Amino acid sequence: LQPKLPGYMIPTYVVPLDQFPLTPNGKIDRKALPAPEARLEGGTEYVAPRTPLEEQLVRIWQSVLNHQRVGIQDNFFEVGGH
Repeated sequence: LQPKLPGYMIPTYVVPLDQFPLTPNGKIDRKALPAPEARLEGGTEYVAPRTPLEEQLVRIWQSVLNHQRVGIQDNFFEVGGH
């Protein structure tokens, strides 16, 4: 998709389904769609914080993004931030 779409339109993850859950009206039932099982990965190797400032920023990101493991190399937008 990268050659055809801008970066913000490329999905971060895909959940394969055998079939879409439908409402009685035949529309996709968004509430019945499964949540992604894996943590969103930014495509970078995990690097732990090394300084007090990095540790503080990692704690903020963990709180905002609701992730347990955020590294200093993670891209905020690629791991679910907006």
